Amino acid sequence: MRIWILTCELAHEGPGGIARYVENFAKLIGAAGHEITIIGRAQSDYDVHPSPGVRIIGFEHRWSRLGAAASSRRPDDHPSYPYNVIGYAQALSHEIADRVLELLERLPRPDVIESHEYMALPYYLLHRKLTQRTRLDDIPILVHMHGPLHELLRVNQEPRFRFPAWWTGQMEKACVAMADALLSPSQFLADRIRGILGPAFTTPIAQIPYPVGDGADSPFESPEPGEILYVGRLQLLKGVLPMLAACSRMWAAGRQFRLTLIGGDTIYTPRNCTMREYIVRKHARWIDAGRLVLPGPMPYEQVLARLRRSWAAMIPSLWENFPNVCIEAMMSGTVAVGSTSGGQAEMIHRDGENGFLFDWDTPGDFERTMDRVLGLDVAERRRIVERAKKRIHEICSADVVVQRRIEHYEQVARNQQPRHGYPSLQQLQRARLPEQKAPIRASWQAPAPAAPPRDDVRGLLSVVIPFFNLGAYVRETIDSILKSAYQPTEIILVNDGSTDRASLEVLAQLERERIAGLQIVHTENSGLAQTRNNGADHARGEFLCFLDADDCVEPDYFTRCIDVLTRHDNVDFVSSWIRYFGETHEIWPVFNAGFPYLLGHNMCTAFSVIRRRSFERWGRNKPVVEYALEDHEMWISMLEAGAVGVALPDPLVRYRVRKGSMLQSSTEVQQMYLFDVISQLHPELYREFGVELFNLQNANGPGRLWNHPALDLPQSWGPRPAAQAPQESDGDGQAAAPEPVAPPLEQVIPAEALDELRRIEQSRSWTLVQRMKGTVIYRAFARARWGDRWEHLDDIEDPAARLDHIKNSNAYRLIEAVKRTSIYRWYAKRKYGDDFAPRS
Repeated sequence: MRIWILTCELAHEGPGGIARYVENFAKLIGAAGHEITIIGRAQSDYDVHPSPGVRIIGFEHRWSRLGAAASSRRPDDHPSYPYNVIGYAQALSHEIADRVLELLERLPRPDVIESHEYMALPYYLLHRKLTQRTRLDDIPILVHMHGPLHELLRVNQEPRFRFPAWWTGQMEKACVAMADALLSPSQFLADRIRGILGPAFTTPIAQIPYPVGDGADSPFESPEPGEILYVGRLQLLKGVLPMLAACSRMWAAGRQFRLTLIGGDTIYTPRNCTMREYIVRKHARWIDAGRLVLPGPMPYEQVLARLRRSWAAMIPSLWENFPNVCIEAMMSGTVAVGSTSGGQAEMIHRDGENGFLFDWDTPGDFERTMDRVLGLDVAERRRIVERAKKRIHEICSADVVVQRRIEHYEQVARNQQPRHGYPSLQQLQRARLPEQKAPIRASWQAPAPAAPPRDDVRGLLSVVIPFFNLGAYVRETIDSILKSAYQPTEIILVNDGSTDRASLEVLAQLERERIAGLQIVHTENSGLAQTRNNGADHARGEFLCFLDADDCVEPDYFTRCIDVLTRHDNVDFVSSWIRYFGETHEIWPVFNAGFPYLLGHNMCTAFSVIRRRSFERWGRNKPVVEYALEDHEMWISMLEAGAVGVALPDPLVRYRVRKGSMLQSSTEVQQMYLFDVISQLHPELYREFGVELFNLQNANGPGRLWNHPALDLPQSWGPRPAAQAPQESDGDGQAAAPEPVAPPLEQVIPAEALDELRRIEQSRSWTLVQRMKGTVIYRAFARARWGDRWEHLDDIEDPAARLDHIKNSNAYRLIEAVKRTSIYRWYAKRKYGDDFAPRS
């Protein structure tokens, strides 16, 4: 078979569970005579063949080019696109979809594509398969579950509702829902995923363990009694802290054993320090006594040697998938002691026979299990480790795993069929709730009555243009519709009582021209909501689109939207990313519509292409939403009724940003009032998602200030000092962004230098960085990642030298890189107008 594996981790560039799995599995598949191609982000582009049947294609991801100069004002012309528009994980998923589609044009077609769900890596590839006509159509995409971020953040006690991490979690769940096939190494993780997605999720999840890696199988050695080993990151979810608390109680009670923790450090977010710092501070007594040893990370071969000499190996995780360290421990001749919260329990299988199991939810169970382990005699210990090795051979040997995996791939390839319904995460998660009767609402809350039902003209697209005094722009809008690749199309321009003479003259001229398919309807002024309804009442098409009189569409927009509606009968409306033009040149990414985010902020576009019958049943605009947000309320109503909305991840519509527009003129007071109205229109919905919505607003500020859920810069707390790639949960050696070059200091005369120095030091962005520099997290990150030079600025009195020191610091350069992004410019302009703007 020909197999492609997508990964965010490559073994030779950094340690990690995903990287270890990919490396081990690829070697086995290649050695068995199959072709396997690994495609993943890397620190440089390369294409190598490290072993028989194995090819690695690494690409330098565009995030590293954030600081590069742009060739134009368009964000998608920037070398870093889309990292300058959306968050890191979302952009990486977007980029790897681009890379795979490029490779499909020049490489032999794979029989199956596999990707882990972590960081939602395959999201946009799966999405494009469902929404575009590409070479992916007949290639199954299998999602291999490793460790979803939304679970890891929860167990690590990190803020999982902060953007964009929360949205990454939603995308991970969507990957599972969209996958053509699913695979999990452990039953534990498969059960967790089923519980999260609810009873409506019925896709089978094949459970096939990880294979044994090279070097793990080794002869027995004489162990050191009382030598207990932990191998893994110092991390909360790994169970390190409860293990140390229990061991401390045992040491205090006189138990004699030594615990060695081998592994890299991580940030312990709840205590604002690194985990190692916390352990050293908390357990200094036992470190000084030699009972607790922290040597840090070690090479793989040394770890295996230490495992062979230890009396027992601990896998105390609070949450775990299928840990390689348990495989390695059981194969190396030591006793594996694991918690019941993960795949290690499935490997050990029987407590006391192949190893030992304990339950963190049972008080004292860890200590009782440790006493049993420490009390083993040599003969009984030998019998346990022999049975453990046999157990791993039975379930994880190369022959067993490769055969099962190939059989699974072949079955997936045979069963590959076109999808005729878009797998909606929204529908899956709401299906767990009992159906409720429609609430009784006051007459003022109801939409205007619809025209009498009539038959659709099949395939016809009706474009409704609400018009009020926009004669200067409407012809450009109509021209963009006429240039559309999609036909047949009718255009219904609804004049909402315009009063501007020039605009009325434009309408009169359009009527004289008798443009084919254009119908102009004149009404009394009744507001945007009713004007849209009036246009829909005149529409005859199966599909409907509302396009404002100053906006435009790209030629292929309607074609692509209607193709999705035609392919998936459960989809009710389709939109795309938006390109701003006029007073700004940004891109606003939109996403598949879903709760609870939609209840706090709009995530759809008014120009979506809608099934007209869906609009008539659920989406007619309510005139009570009179100042703005009428389309926002419409999407909420449609989703509440069960509609599905899909977004295309390309800028296919153009939104004119101009002074005096309805949105630009809206005030904060108006928006607060309108959100009040919307919540009163949908009280049951806001109650249903109240807990999640509270947490989202608590983490990110009021919903009216959000921009989109994949935004790296949290609007509520101000911009971060750097748009860095997130630290991977499995360890990642990701390089920092290239640093923009500051102007030579010698070009600045002393007076200007002093003025510039004051502006920098008084700017909000620089002040925020200095506050962050006082935190342990910042110091740990700076020390590990790029060792910022700015440490003793207060000792420098000369303004020119002080300015020079600032400009050569990584913090300043990283700020400048962030300021070049469209996200920052949008934020600074809308929120507070940072007084230290980037130089042109």
